[in-house]
Amino acid sequence: MPSFDVRTSLFCGAHERHPVSKVVEPKPDRCCAPKPEMAYGVPCMREGDATIEPKGILLTERMRRHRTLPLMASAVLLMVVLAACGGDDPASSPPEGAESTEATGSTEEAGSTEAAGSTEAAESTEAAAEPTELAPVTFAKVGESATLWPIYVAQSEGFCTDHGVEVTQVAAQSPAAVTQALAAGSADVGSTGIPDIVRPIDAGGPLKIVASGVEQPPYSVLVKPDISGWSDLVGQQVIVGGPQDITKYYFDTAAKANSLDPAQFTYTYAGSTANRYAALQSGSVAATILLPPFVATAEAAGYKNLGQVAQYLPDSPFTAVAANTDWAESNSQALEGFLACYVEGTQWLYDEANREAAITILAESTNTEPAAANDSYEYYINDLHAYSETGRMDVDNFATLLSALAEVGALTETSPAEEYIDNSYVEQATASG
Repeated sequence: MPSFDVRTSLFCGAHERHPVSKVVEPKPDRCCAPKPEMAYGVPCMREGDATIEPKGILLTERMRRHRTLPLMASAVLLMVVLAACGGDDPASSPPEGAESTEATGSTEEAGSTEAAGSTEAAESTEAAAEPTELAPVTFAKVGESATLWPIYVAQSEGFCTDHGVEVTQVAAQSPAAVTQALAAGSADVGSTGIPDIVRPIDAGGPLKIVASGVEQPPYSVLVKPDISGWSDLVGQQVIVGGPQDITKYYFDTAAKANSLDPAQFTYTYAGSTANRYAALQSGSVAATILLPPFVATAEAAGYKNLGQVAQYLPDSPFTAVAANTDWAESNSQALEGFLACYVEGTQWLYDEANREAAITILAESTNTEPAAANDSYEYYINDLHAYSETGRMDVDNFATLLSALAEVGALTETSPAEEYIDNSYVEQATASG
């Protein structure tokens, strides 16, 4: 197995087993070194547009309630036991002559019962006071977007705690860096585009897809206000995720459907939707491909939407949840707990009663306006039905995508779809649900 310093090559000094949420201004003169050129077929990443500082996770109110309820229940039990032991029963007064003996016996019995009850209640209270140990799970991602909505919900609503896991999110600088972290074991599970998972698996990396992510490509093509249509993009600069990123495949497919050759563009690259939108705002590029809620934000700012990728590639899976297979084999209960809370978060999203809360969670998690998050709800939940409610990766749709990516050169020769997917963990996690 290739060895390299994950902290420098992936996170540029961020502690990979701590939650992150704060973006630090870019430092263009600093790079991530030392590092090798390649690990599991994935290029090691230099420092990109931002680095991440660790930040602690706060318990939600729901989490605190889960930890205090057992203690309250034990206290109530103690009061009931003590009340029962000390109660008077007028109908059971002893006859004259036996009063002294029975009184002595009753006192001894009461003392014994009370002591036993107090001991049991104390033991119960002590047991309840001890916090349940949560299994740690490190989750790698690229930036913040609606593709991660189920995990945002799972953590915000306390589902992860319910299923016995404590999830720490870490941000990588690119999709390739997510799978580098997984292959190196510095992250346990992660979510990114499918090609970035397939390549390291083909190279022998210890990864497997363990759950579906977003089942439809949710991207839209956004252009500057002075671009009236696809033909105006000839000779223009376009920004996508990377030269072999799935976003380039999506943009190329949309361009071809509109009678353009991708060779007519000049491509530049940025790994996250937020960074691509920033490039569009700066005027350095004429077009990009964005995820909600940034699509609605861009439209509100006057940028034009040339169409959704899903109309060209229906039923084409976009992202997946992958796991380090060595970690998964040794920590199957933790992985199943994570997948259970992930699926519960997905199912919670599809309940219309949770709509307003879901919009708030997305707006806060992605630092976007509630109006944009509301548009994302309409698009992801009602229009695309983007997330699998079972969490299973559809093997047939996955195989179709692999063939298409191989045809356009985004992937080299690939193995059968079943070689990349292990649905057994998510099936076990949801078996009792």
